[in-house]
Amino acid sequence: MRIKPSLFTIHGIYTDGEWQSGAATVLEPFFRHYPLKYSEYRHLAILKLAADVITIIVAVFVALVLQHLGVLNGKWLYLLYLLLVCIVAVSWVHGYASRYRNHVMMNLYDRITNVVGNGPRPFIIAHSLGIYLLGRALRYFEYWSCHTMILTGCVLRRTFPWSTLKHRFHYVSNEVARADMVPIGASLLSIFVPDMGCSGTFGFRGEPGNVHNVLGSESWGSAKGDVIETCSILTTTPNAVVADVHRRMPAILKRDDYPTWLHPDIKNPSRVSRCLEPFDAALMKKYPVSTRVNRPENDDHECAQEIAVSATLTLF
Repeated sequence: MRIKPSLFTIHGIYTDGEWQSGAATVLEPFFRHYPLKYSEYRHLAILKLAADVITIIVAVFVALVLQHLGVLNGKWLYLLYLLLVCIVAVSWVHGYASRYRNHVMMNLYDRITNVVGNGPRPFIIAHSLGIYLLGRALRYFEYWSCHTMILTGCVLRRTFPWSTLKHRFHYVSNEVARADMVPIGASLLSIFVPDMGCSGTFGFRGEPGNVHNVLGSESWGSAKGDVIETCSILTTTPNAVVADVHRRMPAILKRDDYPTWLHPDIKNPSRVSRCLEPFDAALMKKYPVSTRVNRPENDDHECAQEIAVSATLTLF
């Protein structure tokens, strides 16, 4: 029996990971799915994540109020107050926020490695702060590696050093959304939070060939900066027509399922999971085609034309 590879999903800072349970319906036929959840940032998230930045902002606000009230008279007293607060923020508060981030990161790392052990490299789907913790773990643990990472709402900096880590992973897909403002907000914390940035909004820069910025659902940016139009194909268990050719087949929607699949108010994947059942084999036909279909540049109707073959011809 084929052993399924491990796949971990990691939610973001404010979510409870509802999408993880919904995604399990699609993932578990092909992977051993492990939804990782962390509650450390459930309450007072921004304060815990960027306490040093908030301390300085509050200090400036208090200084302005005190100066307005006449408590802080004189420019030098005002500057001395700000200097003392900044020293406290950078030394004590920054240390607390940094240790807290490392604690959460190491906890997630331990949970992944305890499952994977010495087995094959895991697949990971991560969102928002989950991506940040994943990226920090890759930099912190030099012998740890992953197979494929899918990033959504990424808050790593655009110049994250993927090129120095490229031997530690097979493929990275960074889904870019120009309207996502959360990564832009995260980039404002980059002075005090290492590696944080807005790659979820604008993509990574100077990435190696196995890191791709996916622009929406129909195009992605190549390493040369070109936008390549493409599409995604969902797969499912093969029916009787396809089973002797491959262990998966494209999911084909029945006409009656179109309204359900395209309904804008359905957010839970489990409600449309039946649409991914194998298509009725009685409604399909299988026939041989030429090797013209093997070359991506051949994109025309001739690729699908039936040809005559000898009885002794095999797939390989």
